[in-house]
Amino acid sequence: MPRGSNKRKSLAAHVLDNSFRPSVHGDRLLESLPPVAPADPTKPLLAEVWPRLLELQAAYPLAVIDRERQAISKEFWDRIQDVHRQARPAESLAEFVTSQIGPHPRLGAVVSGGERFARFCSEFLVHTKGRWQGEPFVLGDWQMPMAEGMFGVDPDTGLRLHAEAYVQLAKKTGKSTMASGVEGYLAWADDEPGAEVFGGASDKDQARIVFAQLKDMAEKSRLSPWLRFYRDAIEAPSIGSVLKILAADALSDEGVNLSGGVIDEYEHHKSSALYDLFIRSGEAREQPFVLVITNAPADEDPDSSPCADLRSKALAVLNSEPDARTDLYANVIEVPADRLDDRDAWMVANPAPWITEERLEQARRKMRYVDFVRYRLNHPIASDGSWLPPGAWDACQGSPTFDPELPHIVGVDFASKKDTASVVLSRFVLDADGGVVELHTRARVFALDRPGRKPPAHEYLTGDRIPLSAVKDAIREACREVNVAAVGYDPWRFQDEAVEELESEGIVMIEVPQTNERMCPAAEELLDAIVEGKLVHGGDAVYRRHILNARAREVSGRGWRLDKAVTATQRRIEGGTRPMDAAQALVNTISVRRATPKPTVPMVTWG
Repeated sequence: MPRGSNKRKSLAAHVLDNSFRPSVHGDRLLESLPPVAPADPTKPLLAEVWPRLLELQAAYPLAVIDRERQAISKEFWDRIQDVHRQARPAESLAEFVTSQIGPHPRLGAVVSGGERFARFCSEFLVHTKGRWQGEPFVLGDWQMPMAEGMFGVDPDTGLRLHAEAYVQLAKKTGKSTMASGVEGYLAWADDEPGAEVFGGASDKDQARIVFAQLKDMAEKSRLSPWLRFYRDAIEAPSIGSVLKILAADALSDEGVNLSGGVIDEYEHHKSSALYDLFIRSGEAREQPFVLVITNAPADEDPDSSPCADLRSKALAVLNSEPDARTDLYANVIEVPADRLDDRDAWMVANPAPWITEERLEQARRKMRYVDFVRYRLNHPIASDGSWLPPGAWDACQGSPTFDPELPHIVGVDFASKKDTASVVLSRFVLDADGGVVELHTRARVFALDRPGRKPPAHEYLTGDRIPLSAVKDAIREACREVNVAAVGYDPWRFQDEAVEELESEGIVMIEVPQTNERMCPAAEELLDAIVEGKLVHGGDAVYRRHILNARAREVSGRGWRLDKAVTATQRRIEGGTRPMDAAQALVNTISVRRATPKPTVPMVTWG
């Protein structure tokens, strides 16, 4: 995160960390100092010197010439040097933190609760990955309101105004880093005797993501000598604090006396068990605090999930409803339903300076529509596995052209015992870099004519299985009509004898293994072509059904690929079979196209 984005350091902070310089900060004497010296046990002379600092500050605006002001600034600096020359080493982590960022609000803080949290992050936490590796974790201007909201205090008691916080942010906006900072602050800088802080998630693997980031930050920071690091815990013996991870799938109330907790990715929690444990286990503490930091839930209905329920309470706070909770801080930045195509609204929901409209456009092209809306626009939307934005396929209807003189690709999806088999013809228009400019396509679908089952198809065949001869003849017809450069087929389903027969007739047959490495990029390219209006189809109702029947299946580390409906039960509930063979055959044509050399001249047509 960009350095220098926090608001400038206060005069009192300059005194405490010995960063005041007369030639640079002289005019800062016009700012106010607290009337009483902040509590800092490492600086025993501070209370004695503080009255003189207040006198010098009061005299500064009365000085009429520069020489007098310079003399006052110089003495102000001299008295600060006296304090720091007499400073003693910290005897505990609490004293060390106080000596660096000032005392806790309960002990006479010289900065606000949010600013103190920001100073903790920038003084002690260092980025360990990406473009800012090795740089201090400096909160950006857009994050400071969140910090002030979470850690705002009652001026009379110094205690936090909020016991909980619900922060709903889009992905890639520094959510996990912020969560790591909050965990560290609650464990090591919250002036809570014997602090017990827990990082929670739906399972241990997810909980370890935030914990591992914080652990890496702390190991490389000035806090490290005060800490003991374990696989799933960090102890601070000098103050008796411990930071642990806790997963929703392994809950136990035993021994939990929570002073602070952070629940990450709450949208994935199937129950409120972890949240409930965090809330009730902190009742014995003076100022327990729980942060729920999450992406948007899948559904806005409060009864649909624990995350949606807490979101509804957060919206009540933001809308100042009469019965809204007063102990809950809320920050929900999501694109409204009627502005999902508004680029200005996109940027409001993604205030991090490293996220640009161009990057969001790239994400939109690569992601499923529901994932983009939910995770990048931070808007609740149910995911049934749909991979296309509503109406996107229909918007591509036109008049596809298949020129006999130009090369084409045929894709086949076939298994004799299935209800349907498909042969898809595609013509690609590419630019000089191999990017798709246009994709003209049509499908031919065969199905078995079975009693009570009528899957979408162009031709219905009798028997107990689809004859391979029908598919071979369809390939031959396409080859007679146009120049077919290649036929892409799944080697697991297409018989070797059929391949050899077609190859003996001069047809180029190319295996398309259905691996994630091949299918995920091809599916993303197909989505890109449809969303950007590059694909042209003729409005065929059967083809449309197959395209819309396809579902997106997430693949760890690869993105997603097209697949059938999620389960056999789902297919049965939704009414019989949901064939998507034509969609898979279309993906096969793209996979073949991606495996070919790029053209060398602008706007060539290639199959």
